Amino acid sequence: MENYYDILGIEQSASQKDIRKAYLKLAKQFHPDTNETSTSDTEEEFIKIKDAYETLSDEDKRYWYDQNLKNGFTSSYSSSNTEYKQYNYNQYQNNSSNTSQQQSQNSQENYTYSSNLYYPTFKDVGIALSIIAVIAVLVIFFLTVMNRFSAQTYFNDGIEAYQQHNYQKAMYNLQESLNFDEENEETYYYIGKMLIEEFDQYERGLDFMENAISFSKQPKSEYFQLRADAYYALGTYVSCAYELKFVLELEPENIEVHEKLANLYLNKTNDYQGAIEEYSFLTFLVKDKFEYILNLGIAQLRFRQYRDAWKSFEKARELRYDHPELDFYIGDYYWLAKNDLSNACLFWELASFGNYKKAEYRLKQHCNTVKN
Repeated sequence: MENYYDILGIEQSASQKDIRKAYLKLAKQFHPDTNETSTSDTEEEFIKIKDAYETLSDEDKRYWYDQNLKNGFTSSYSSSNTEYKQYNYNQYQNNSSNTSQQQSQNSQENYTYSSNLYYPTFKDVGIALSIIAVIAVLVIFFLTVMNRFSAQTYFNDGIEAYQQHNYQKAMYNLQESLNFDEENEETYYYIGKMLIEEFDQYERGLDFMENAISFSKQPKSEYFQLRADAYYALGTYVSCAYELKFVLELEPENIEVHEKLANLYLNKTNDYQGAIEEYSFLTFLVKDKFEYILNLGIAQLRFRQYRDAWKSFEKARELRYDHPELDFYIGDYYWLAKNDLSNACLFWELASFGNYKKAEYRLKQHCNTVKN
């Protein structure tokens, strides 16, 4: 029979990180919101995947689940009742009639003492153990309730301070909350958010966001968006692009994220093919936006798709005829695609009239002309 480890495709010795990675991978494949061909079978498979993750990501649930696997989901217990036997002093008294009076008197006292002794049975021991167990459960329950109450109190105080922009106080309360509840994803999220956005401690912030994702029951786009911002600030643009793509898997039509990814490809990673794909999608979602069309043309020009670049520049020129950056790249088009330095210099000069610095450099380098 298929077990939770089989469902996630992992070994029974898998770490929490491996469990989370396996879940995220399968969630992307079977989540009803991201699966256009979702059927009852895929929805049922996603439910199984979610149940498996919720059990295996909880250390206590996982422990008992592993025990059940080990025992084949069965357990048996056997007990035997044992009775204590009391020594019959009456028989002893009948056989000792010839002893002295003192011995007879001692024997009678022993008999009386023995008759009053109480010998516990296994039933009595079981009751005592049950009482102890109940007390232990109540103590644990009380401590758990108190921990949750303390964690929630510190968390609420931390969020209130955060909303009031008192970030030092917010940080203190949220970190105190973690001392009572180490698995609250929101606590990790807000600490990571402050470290990244308010304290510029990007690497520490990434660690907290990793924990937020680990304890999250399902992927949340804002967690990956925040990680993308941290990687961008660190100058790790490839990692930033990876996080943004994960956001888009959860929110396929998020225009702001598509725009960030497109600009990242065009200006930071030099992935011009990726930039073309993103700007093409943006021009499909938002018709006749000058910036998207211009940047699409720039990406096409750099990727040497000269015919497509010219079409994009023509369309952009219909929207804004007098634009220095557009004039500059039309000049680049004539220079690179047509080897027409005369027209190139003409458009670079037009761009320089708009104080576009790159145009002045081109003029000085190729046209022996500098704007006065």
